[in-house]
Amino acid sequence: MRNGSLLICAECQRLWSHYQRATRAHQNLLSRLKTESASVDKGGAALLIQQLNSAELARKKAKDVLETHQLAAGHD
Repeated sequence: MRNGSLLICAECQRLWSHYQRATRAHQNLLSRLKTESASVDKGGAALLIQQLNSAELARKKAKDVLETHQLAAGHD
């Protein structure tokens, strides 16, 4: 990651990678819900929705941690 022409610190890179993984996990579950919704039983659908909600929360938390770090470190 770069901020203008300056390299961003290792912590930013680590947090950005964590945020990317959380976003991909959320998107994968969302896609799975869309494709499997017709074929999943009610119990399976409830579990998938619970996983999706957890993944969305993890993504939001990862984004918040990244943004908090960037502001505290003066990267933004």
